[in-house]
Amino acid sequence: MNDTGRALNNLQGTEKELQFYKNLISQLPFSFSYRDAEMGMQLDKGNDECYSIFYKEGIQQTKLSHIDKKLVDLPFTEIENFLEPILDLVPHHIVFIDKKGVVTLCNLQACEDLHKNKEDIVGRHIRDLLQIPDEKINLLETLRSEKAIVNREILDKNYGINNTRIIRDLDGNIQRVIGVFQFLNGIKEAEKAALAGRIAAGIAHEIRNPLTTVRGFLQILQRGDG
Repeated sequence: MNDTGRALNNLQGTEKELQFYKNLISQLPFSFSYRDAEMGMQLDKGNDECYSIFYKEGIQQTKLSHIDKKLVDLPFTEIENFLEPILDLVPHHIVFIDKKGVVTLCNLQACEDLHKNKEDIVGRHIRDLLQIPDEKINLLETLRSEKAIVNREILDKNYGINNTRIIRDLDGNIQRVIGVFQFLNGIKEAEKAALAGRIAAGIAHEIRNPLTTVRGFLQILQRGDG
């Protein structure tokens, strides 16, 4: 396959993936906003059949054709049941809490990161789960301030990047706060191992150089004695 054929295949794959994400948005039966500060874009979706994407240059409104209007009136617990198998496929730690701070949903990656089963997480207050003061819990900070957290770096033993988002009901009240955490401990340990390897190689090099010189002098002395 030539370069043009590969480029065409890549373009078709990208278009298919984009359509997949559009279909996913169309199936979400609640309103929400998502903002990406780095890209300068914001997506606002209501309970109707449209969502709007705000660019720095303007607004693009897209008609949704796949939404099931029967889902709009579902209690949020049923919406979470709908979302759970989707979120289980996401390789980041995702937790939902209600307005009281109680965990209502978590994905499989969260269970793996916390070394617990879902039954041990859902239904518990996030404070009891994390065992740290409330002021250090980003989900509770968002619940108090009603402001989402964007790409906050966490520098404790669970090193990573944290984001939070808010889901409101039609009256503007908070229904859920969603926390997404990307653990970077594995990357940090890999970097530490690579650094240790480079240091060890440097030390070995510095030791080997004088030893080579000493060995050379010994060989000269041995030839002189002969």
